[in-house]
Amino acid sequence: RAETPQEQFNLIGAGRRNILINGGMQVAQRGTSLTLTNTDAFGVDRMAAIVYNTGFTAPTAGTISQTSIYGTTLDGVTFKNAVRITGNSTFKLSYLLQRVEDVTAVSDTTVTVSFYVRADVSATISMQDRVNQYFGSGGSSSVSTVKTAVNRTITTEWQRVVFQIHVPSIVGKTVGSGSHLDFYVFQQQDLSAFGYIEATGFQVELGKVATPFEHRSYGEEL
Repeated sequence: RAETPQEQFNLIGAGRRNILINGGMQVAQRGTSLTLTNTDAFGVDRMAAIVYNTGFTAPTAGTISQTSIYGTTLDGVTFKNAVRITGNSTFKLSYLLQRVEDVTAVSDTTVTVSFYVRADVSATISMQDRVNQYFGSGGSSSVSTVKTAVNRTITTEWQRVVFQIHVPSIVGKTVGSGSHLDFYVFQQQDLSAFGYIEATGFQVELGKVATPFEHRSYGEEL
């Protein structure tokens, strides 16, 4: 029983659930393909890729790009685009993350992270689940929460990866200007086995259950 529409939304999990923006990879205002470096490369809006090669220095090649997967239906949701990371055999440490403005947006709670992924070949890689809290200029020192690495097998078929991670409390922290949360949708120790890896349907939501991907219109994401 609920007395207001908002209570109804909360009870059945309706309304806006996805904390991330552009999880369906629809918007690419910076360009549909950018060269990867060992600094943030925002190739598809709000998704940042960072890669290091052997020796943990700048890579010699590689791109982050928007790729069409028009007509692909995954768990009843149709997707048009994915983000593709094209690398080479030197890619030894790779990150794909989204920066969420304002560190106070999520605090002292568990979130569920989910996304769909596939690659040009099948391989098992070590992946770490991670969230960073940055408290901005003049704020407290950043806090990184990293779970124990797990082996995940990425294949040529789409599969959904789901994990939960607890975002620590910010009680007692000083929040300065420009604070943010970094949700690492994946942190991979080695991408050298793949010619490319593609992902879409990125979602971060409160709680311990992965609900169906929340499709929003192009205009709303923009």
